Amino acid sequence: MQVLESIEKFYSSEKIVKFYSEQSLFPLEEILFKKYLTRKGTILDLCCGAGRASFPLSEMGFEVIGIDINEKLIKAAREKAVNYSNTSFILSDVEKVDFPENYFDYILVLHNSLEFIPGKKKRNNIIRKLNLCLKKDGVLITTFHSAYYPFHVARKLLKSNIKRQVAATTIRHGKPNWTDSEGRPPEGLRPWMAKIKWSYRSGETNNKAFLKKNFLQCNSIRNIHNPEMEHNDFFYKKDSLFYHLFTPWEIYRAFTGCGFKLHAVHGSREILAWDNPVKKYFCKLLIPFDYTFWIFKKK
Repeated sequence: MQVLESIEKFYSSEKIVKFYSEQSLFPLEEILFKKYLTRKGTILDLCCGAGRASFPLSEMGFEVIGIDINEKLIKAAREKAVNYSNTSFILSDVEKVDFPENYFDYILVLHNSLEFIPGKKKRNNIIRKLNLCLKKDGVLITTFHSAYYPFHVARKLLKSNIKRQVAATTIRHGKPNWTDSEGRPPEGLRPWMAKIKWSYRSGETNNKAFLKKNFLQCNSIRNIHNPEMEHNDFFYKKDSLFYHLFTPWEIYRAFTGCGFKLHAVHGSREILAWDNPVKKYFCKLLIPFDYTFWIFKKK
């Protein structure tokens, strides 16, 4: 079984389809969209699933085109879309769809969707295509689990400062090129990393116990084959779902190398505190740092 087949099988289960059919925007997304989706326009919702984000955005007055490779999720979305005149859904691999150039005002790649796509070449092809169909002044918003804060890391790791590394990098298939010749991430990323306390260090992880408990290397699961195995390719033990856990500068280089420029990076706790400054202190103490929202624009 190929990696993509295993992902499709997981998201085709009746339980998962029902779950995503009943979901809406997450609180973090609602807050973030108020800041960045400032004018009405056309949105491409990549890896839209059953329309979890598409329908609320449609109700806000946006024209939304959702695309997903999973037949059952798209079927659920289309059944609901009969009540929405400004929302449509495409069943396809985005690499095979030719959208008009400079067409979309916004592109959303939510819920860490790029992490489920195996192979650097395929991911970069998708990012280049997104750049072509985004308007010159358009905005792309995407989310990731940081490989430096994978999932729900213990609170003591959340207190890490710039000198502490908790990267998910135990697979022994060569070390990734994370930094420049001086051992630092790209200059355009450094201010954001300092702001949300990411580590600058490269090398092996000191969070191996967490990874060993929750993840398997890609070649550790029988009958699932990934011919392009990369550094940071994992399967989550709980559901055997594939993840490519990106490092911050891997994200930066993937997008800037495909025609985007970084506009901002926001962590979960920061966003939750936007609408109420009083929350800032409590968010810092209580909210796990497990998501980062990346805002890109065309170069």
